[in-house]
Amino acid sequence: MSDTEQTAAKIPELKPYAVAIPVAQSLMGDKSRSEVYEAAARGEVDFVKDGKKTLVVLASIERRQAALPPANVKLTPRKRGR
Repeated sequence: MSDTEQTAAKIPELKPYAVAIPVAQSLMGDKSRSEVYEAAARGEVDFVKDGKKTLVVLASIERRQAALPPANVKLTPRKRGR
């Protein structure tokens, strides 16, 4: 292993602190832009400003997603011969 590879192996993977609205939309399950703003108004996600750009704090998206109720999945038997 080269020195560069050894150094790279020691550096932890960086995660962004905040993401742009379109990225947040995707991370939140393809929500609309309005739904992201509504979630912020309800206090479910946090916004920060970087100059004129509005960003969504990634930890708040993760917190919101973790608080969602579990899905109730029911399997229906398939008909044979189709």
